[in-house]
Amino acid sequence: AQINGAFTYIAPPTITSISPSSGPTAGNTSVTITGTNLSNVSAVTIGGAAATLGSNNSTSITVTTPVGTAGAKNVIVTTPGGSVTSNGAFTYIAPPTITSVSPSSGPTTGGTTLTITGTNLSNVSAVTIGGAAATLGSNNSTSITVTTPVGTAGAKNVIVTTPGGSVTSNGAFTYSSGLSVGDPNLITYYLARDRIGQTFKIPNGNTGLLTSINDIHIYCNIYDPNSTSGNLYR
Repeated sequence: AQINGAFTYIAPPTITSISPSSGPTAGNTSVTITGTNLSNVSAVTIGGAAATLGSNNSTSITVTTPVGTAGAKNVIVTTPGGSVTSNGAFTYIAPPTITSVSPSSGPTTGGTTLTITGTNLSNVSAVTIGGAAATLGSNNSTSITVTTPVGTAGAKNVIVTTPGGSVTSNGAFTYSSGLSVGDPNLITYYLARDRIGQTFKIPNGNTGLLTSINDIHIYCNIYDPNSTSGNLYR
């Protein structure tokens, strides 16, 4: 006996694009896979690990990436029509690390140039210091140069964000207020009380008006702007 239409062949799936094509090794990236014959996807693996399935129709499937290891990984989609592999279609990016922040202190007025060194620092998208965005400068896989924003006195966390995730260096940069021992732009001198109200030249070529001094001696680099010999007041 013959039963008409008793068996249905299902066309195999195809993959035409995967977006985004990279994400952090920590996983949890939402990825849209487009192609044909993608109805009723039963499994998607990335680098051999199962992704979490989301919305699905005949031309697309949305998944959430699992945890992975750095590097390009194969993406395999399985439907009732079979499986399809897109070789090296998704790249896991290793998270950044911070090994040093130099200098480690600067004035609350901002404008200090910092070099942050570490690993996996390519394509830094943001650096914050105490929660405020720093201005990004030159960047490569082992370092990022930034300019500090205005801040408040005290030790602040430095957070660097890349496509591989974010890393925090706790208390890595200290904002100092006024003229203080240890400021990277200052060398130690003694300011006398009778110099209040006078204008002084400091090492970076700028001038500053000394407006107050407390009972604790304040130290900084000071020259008499009227002196051709660059005499130092002590």
